[in-house]
Amino acid sequence: MATPSPDASPSPTPTTESPTPAPASSTTATTTKAATPAAKATAAMTKAAASSAAEQVVAYAREHIGYPYEVGTMGPDYYDCAGLVAAAYRSAGYNMPFSEAKESSGGTYVALEDLQPGDVVVWGSPVHSVSIYAGDGVIIIADGPDYGIRTVTLDARLKWDTFAGGRRYLG
Repeated sequence: MATPSPDASPSPTPTTESPTPAPASSTTATTTKAATPAAKATAAMTKAAASSAAEQVVAYAREHIGYPYEVGTMGPDYYDCAGLVAAAYRSAGYNMPFSEAKESSGGTYVALEDLQPGDVVVWGSPVHSVSIYAGDGVIIIADGPDYGIRTVTLDARLKWDTFAGGRRYLG
């Protein structure tokens, strides 16, 4: 963002007049108006924090591509699908349970077309797997002993598996 130049705004003009107190009702209006930018700033900071946390979730998962799969593990050397999701979220400061059932039912439901990076992608009916949406139609998943942690396109996964929903925990 550009910094305004020093002469972008006029300098205040000194005055010799005494300030006139504002009526009580305008003080109330000023207080209300002052809260609005603060509320907007807080909302923007919250959204930015959620975006940053989601980026961390994806970054953690990406850093572990190629790691081996083992049922019932959450790192640091082996992961199963729920373990990868839990570890990635915990790396971003979110205390995600190490439980496929809880990961696949918590947060807010997200439709396939509304997935955002960092969302949990749930597979199967009944649920049998969870993964992390990395963006651009790609998931990162601990995909069984034959594959370990890898990336897969949603299109490829949808050819043989059932999308059971996305879950948004951040934002």
